[in-house]
Amino acid sequence: MLIGPTATTIDDKEDFSTTRKELEGILRSAKTMVPTLSENDAITSFAGLRPACGDDFYIDLSIKVPNLVQVAAIQSPGLTASPAIGEYVKDLLKRAGLRFIEKADWDPYIHKVPRARDLSPFELDAQVKDDPAYGDIVCRCEKVSEAEIVQAIRAGHTTLDGIKYVTRAQMGRCQGGFCTYKIIKILMRETGMSYDEVTKRGGASVVLKGEL
Repeated sequence: MLIGPTATTIDDKEDFSTTRKELEGILRSAKTMVPTLSENDAITSFAGLRPACGDDFYIDLSIKVPNLVQVAAIQSPGLTASPAIGEYVKDLLKRAGLRFIEKADWDPYIHKVPRARDLSPFELDAQVKDDPAYGDIVCRCEKVSEAEIVQAIRAGHTTLDGIKYVTRAQMGRCQGGFCTYKIIKILMRETGMSYDEVTKRGGASVVLKGEL
């Protein structure tokens, strides 16, 4: 279960700290809905920065770069507003002179991937017969099979965080302590990457630096 968040205005762009005061505030608020919630249930805490510029979103064509739309300062309502934001950005780009051609083979539906954690023992047994990789549970906390990891990689998710967001592997109580090694091995096998090319979130976030 994920509880929170809080929103605190700060001036330091490098401050990603979490505080005891904020945690206690979140717990007090959450206990009004889940009275049995305990501080001992907290696995970890996170903090992120959201840019702000006044009380509204900033969405407009760049005055420096052609056909670039600046979409910034998207705060809490951004998730529910995202479809409307997308439409607005499309209209801005059309106004800038871009021509949009719809792909004839575009599939707007996300097809459901069988998840080991959602299947009954009998259903999982049947899935294993079709794909034996469903029988190897890589992430025990979230009950994520090797088959789901492979499907995520083949869909283009080749970082540890990418796989986490798609499958929930590494999100459990051990926070990846037991499954990260296995995921790295699968990533190397499926992509041909060496161990020192595997990253947490892309870029310079390399996970392994050398051998002992």
